[in-house]
Amino acid sequence: MKHETETTQINQQALSREGPWPWYKLDFAFAKRVLTLGLPVILGMLTQTAVNWVDTAMIGRLDGEAAVLGQAALGPSLILLWAFGGSLSAIQVGTQALVGRRIGEEKPTGAGQVLFNSLGIAAVTSAAMALFAVLLTPAIFVHLIGGSEPFIRTGIDFCQIRFIGVFSMVMMMAYKAFFDGLGHVWVHVFSALAMNIINAVLDYGLIFGKLGLPELGITGAAWASVISSFIGLLLIAAWSFRPHIQRTYQIYRPSNFSPKLAFQISALSFWAGMATIFVMSGFGIFYWIVGQIDASSATQSNVSKATFTVVVNAAMLCFMASLAFGSAPHTLLAQSIGEGRYDRAKRYAGESIKLIFFIMGLLSLVCLIAPEAIVSIFLPSDGGAEGTRQAVIAASSSSIRLVGLWIPFAGAGLVYTQILYGAGESRYVMLVEMILHFACLAPLSWLLAIHFDMGLHGCWIAAGTYATLLFILMRIRFRAGAWQHQNL
Repeated sequence: MKHETETTQINQQALSREGPWPWYKLDFAFAKRVLTLGLPVILGMLTQTAVNWVDTAMIGRLDGEAAVLGQAALGPSLILLWAFGGSLSAIQVGTQALVGRRIGEEKPTGAGQVLFNSLGIAAVTSAAMALFAVLLTPAIFVHLIGGSEPFIRTGIDFCQIRFIGVFSMVMMMAYKAFFDGLGHVWVHVFSALAMNIINAVLDYGLIFGKLGLPELGITGAAWASVISSFIGLLLIAAWSFRPHIQRTYQIYRPSNFSPKLAFQISALSFWAGMATIFVMSGFGIFYWIVGQIDASSATQSNVSKATFTVVVNAAMLCFMASLAFGSAPHTLLAQSIGEGRYDRAKRYAGESIKLIFFIMGLLSLVCLIAPEAIVSIFLPSDGGAEGTRQAVIAASSSSIRLVGLWIPFAGAGLVYTQILYGAGESRYVMLVEMILHFACLAPLSWLLAIHFDMGLHGCWIAAGTYATLLFILMRIRFRAGAWQHQNL
């Protein structure tokens, strides 16, 4: 009996249609299944990402310059968190691809074996990385990032606390990849929703000293994020112990340990992890260039750095939605390849790109029409006409409007990366990210922002160029069809 995932059943006759489909026309049978899987994943990823949004918004409500200082420190903190934790979270790429293949091959216990080995890899590597990151943080801020003494001290304290959560972050991604690969996408949604609610409550209590909790200011946001992430991990892990899940997939059998499979998961995930390191390194240089804009200003304020944090958090809605939405074709592509249905895999990819262009187009309109409303979420006006806060609000509004111009291409490029991950093309994705960040984003940002004195606008133009090239190169690779010959 064919294994069925927990997705909405759709018209199988419609899915079996052969032949090309017009690029301008949406195939509703395929699009419906992509949306059925994709929308819950978007909700789950956005609620998990909302931990950072809530941190930014809460810190933005501190008094006076503390808000700007805190948000300036958040920028590099988020980059470093994703450089260390995000690189290991790439374990989800190999896990989800292999789980999807095993389901397509009707081998549910094989899918459980994938998760068992993935969890072992995640536990060992994330614990080691968390310790390494905590110890390395002071040197990174003092020798690489630089800035004023209050900025460095704030950044170090915030980062060292957040890095404790690298363990829970990576372990949760392993579980998420398993359930997404099965099509059980709501499992992560519920865990992420609970995590986000807990984080918001703890943020309010620990930042401002409410609800009987100590007033920790900016570091309170870091502790809230760490505590809530571990609670989220416990919730999603508990789901894997449900009797039906245990019976079907037999996840926790000691005999599931397989050095060969562990190596296969690591090999698939390694290139994705390297891609994340290159992405974060590129954005680290990008942030350093933003800092040079501040350093060259007359006041040497943190306006550009704080603006970077606000804009990145606003744009994260689009980026994380795209990465999450890409999880649907990632899973469907892997399952279709496991069934030997390459024609179906292509159709899922095509409909996903059409849908993401539509979704990101709507978000782009919001950025172009109402950037001030977006900025007010993260940094409300204090009512004054002057001051650093007002300068950040003005710079953020114009930046968001500029970013809105290229968001659809960024979204489509990110979906293509997830599609190629599902097809086993992680090495190609890594190479493209490396080249684009170090041969395009970083040098073009410096050229436009510093050499031609275009400031932040030059940085966002460079980022738009990178996003457009990412879309073009990923699309060319997928259409070339080399992924059809990958044997996982």
